[in-house]
Amino acid sequence: MAKYDVGVLGNFEGKVGTVVGSKWNGINYMRSKGRKSTTPPTQSQLEQRKRFAVVGKFVQSIADLLMSCYPNKTGRNSINQAFTDIYASALMGTYPAYGLDYSKVLISKGKLLNAKTPAAQAAGGGIVKFTWTDNTDHEHANANDRSVLLVYCPEMKLSYSTTTGAQRSAGAGSLDVSNLIGKVVETWVSFLSANGNIAAQSIFTGQLTVT
Repeated sequence: MAKYDVGVLGNFEGKVGTVVGSKWNGINYMRSKGRKSTTPPTQSQLEQRKRFAVVGKFVQSIADLLMSCYPNKTGRNSINQAFTDIYASALMGTYPAYGLDYSKVLISKGKLLNAKTPAAQAAGGGIVKFTWTDNTDHEHANANDRSVLLVYCPEMKLSYSTTTGAQRSAGAGSLDVSNLIGKVVETWVSFLSANGNIAAQSIFTGQLTVT
């Protein structure tokens, strides 16, 4: 794969002859078009593909949130780092029934203090209400920290989230997920500093059915 500024055809995405153009994080890339393999995948390859797909679908559904709230390490962006961590800590099951232990999934990391006793409940009308105890009297916790709220539906591979929710001092916030009424969802709470530079380590607030 090669990185380029402006190729002979200008910036492009998709297949052109024997090359494929694409863009990632604002950088243009060009690679040769791959050849379809005629060798059947091994059992090990099938298992690895399935594991990657399970983690990948979840991570992709919350990619925007991760870009704001998940720290990256040298040479990796936030999405790749989250994928690696979730794969290592939360993947469970045996082929082909792999799944995620959502209680072990972190959707944010950082030095900011999370709130006390966070919880989530179905409040009716498609609203999921999150509550927490204000702890702004502690170090690394500010009254104007914004709540990070996430609701994820495994059945639909669909998430609803905010990184600019109610302030820590409010003690409560909510998400409108009316498209998920009747569905079982997983929920998380975290916080992001007012300037968006520091996140807290997220807390899993449980599974519920949206009403």
